[in-house]
Formats: sequence, structure tokens, C-alpha cells
Amino acid sequence: LLANPVGNASQHSFHDSYGGTQGGSAHPAKGDDQNALNRIIHQTAANVIDVSALDSQPEQHEYLNRGRQYAQRVSVLALPAVGLPCLLGGNSSPQEVLSRPPLAPLQLQKMDALMEKVQQVLADVQVEHKEDLVVQLCSPP
Repeated sequence: LLANPVGNASQHSFHDSYGGTQGGSAHPAKGDDQNALNRIIHQTAANVIDVSALDSQPEQHEYLNRGRQYAQRVSVLALPAVGLPCLLGGNSSPQEVLSRPPLAPLQLQKMDALMEKVQQVLADVQVEHKEDLVVQLCSPP
């Protein structure tokens, strides 16, 4: 197991440290359980590192330096926003398309009916299994 970083306490085996039987007795006595529990608590307390006691609070100038570094990195990485036109590629003059009269309601109804049929056909598509998808590349000897 890992060495004890806090103190130089002797290492015990896992079985001995955590309530293993000693001296060949099959059922440890209540005192042995208490001793094992105390040993576990002592080892846990010895291995705990108190992070609240560490000096981990950066000072005000460190916050400002980190903020400047972050702003520099973001400004280098930030690309200018390039807006793509929201028009179809085949239309050379959008004013012609926009100035046309709207479609007739009958045409819109026909398009809706056609799309319903397309959706129904797509929903009815089924795949029929004919052969395995995994194929051996090399035949066994």
C-alpha cells in the first residue's frame, strides 16, 4: 500500500488493520472490534490532509493577472463573426423572389397533401434481413 505521507507510522496489512482475525480465533471479541475500529479511525485521521489550512486563496493582483491573461487568450482565439447570407444559392436577386405574388391556397394544399404521402411512405419503409452485416476478412485455416 502507499506510504503514510503524514507520519512515519508502521504499516499494517489490510487484513490486520481492518478487523482481521488474530491469534487464530474465529470470532473476535468485542474489545478486538473496538481496537480495530480505533485503529481505523486513527489511521484515517493521520492520512487526512486539511486543505482548509493550505494557503490556496489567490490575492487580488493574482485575480487581475489571471483576468488579463484570459482576456488576451480569448481575444486571440475569437474570430470575427462572419454572417452567411440566409438566401438560397440559386437566386441571384432576392428582390425578384420577394416581389412575386404568393402561392395560391390550392397549391399549398397540394404541397401539404404530397408531404403527408411522403411522410407515410417513409414511415412504412422496412429493412428485410438477408445476410449478416459482419463478414470475415480472412478465412480460418
